[in-house]
Amino acid sequence: MAFILFPAIDLLKGKVVRLQQGCYDAVTVYGDDPTEVAKRFEADGAVWLHIVDLDGARTGELRNLDKIAAIRQSVRCHLQVGGGIRSLPLMEQLFHLGVQRLVLGTAAIRQPLLAYEAAKHFGADRIAVAIDVREGRVAVEGWTTMAGLSPLEVGKRLRECGICWFVYTDITRDGMLTAPNFDAIAKFAERVQAFVIASGGVTTIEQVRQLKALEPLGVGGCIIGRALYEGALAVVGGVWRLPPLPSNPPLDADIQRAYNCAGHSPPSGGGQYAAHRCSDARDGAGAELGFAFACGAPKNSLCSSVWQACRSPFTFKKQTAIHFPQSAS
Repeated sequence: MAFILFPAIDLLKGKVVRLQQGCYDAVTVYGDDPTEVAKRFEADGAVWLHIVDLDGARTGELRNLDKIAAIRQSVRCHLQVGGGIRSLPLMEQLFHLGVQRLVLGTAAIRQPLLAYEAAKHFGADRIAVAIDVREGRVAVEGWTTMAGLSPLEVGKRLRECGICWFVYTDITRDGMLTAPNFDAIAKFAERVQAFVIASGGVTTIEQVRQLKALEPLGVGGCIIGRALYEGALAVVGGVWRLPPLPSNPPLDADIQRAYNCAGHSPPSGGGQYAAHRCSDARDGAGAELGFAFACGAPKNSLCSSVWQACRSPFTFKKQTAIHFPQSAS
């Protein structure tokens, strides 16, 4: 199963926004047209989109269905949708609309039988439950009310109901450009024995890599919001990376070595370079390589030739990039 990166589209009164720490009084608007935002993410290579109806999460009634329908009509990405989904008929309507996975929250936590019925009726892979955590306790009603339950308690109970996908969010880190709560995410995935999508605070490529390292525990992806909208991270052609270096950076010795190993000459006039991770048929799945690409997207032929010639990593820390297999499964 590929590690999936989900661009977040949070909808409030029809606009694309981000909240800070789940506070509806701390709203930043990033777009008036959700479909344009979705199309931009798709053009950049996104395979899945994570859409939340914040109005619905708070009120219990889906309020941005028209916007979700417009996004569905505008992009081919798989859609993961949550916020205010509290009945089987509404789930049926959203699946009929073309949504691939639904994220239940308050209803599943307060009515585990609903989660059981949803997973049984629609399929366990199509239903996830949001575990939204503040100071070690689960929050509901759009993060505005504390349920008084621990994440593990809720997760294990729902796992027994047939739920195998969870979206784990540390509310205090959400929208703050800090870092995910790696320990809590790993503990939840390991103890509950389920697939977990991490959310809250994902800001850098290194953090994405740390989350991907938790795959053996069941962490299958992460949701990225503010870091994308404010340029801390960018996705281009399936490669999530830090913002580009200024033009004409100095040619690092390791980059020169990489070009020499691969039998390529550095481009004249400088360029942009990055350490890059790619998959090679001989090593199976993305052994880590340090090498160079210049003036644009990395070229697989260069990846392969460096792997064959050098078979050892180089260090280049000025900019990093990671390639994850693009899969909608």
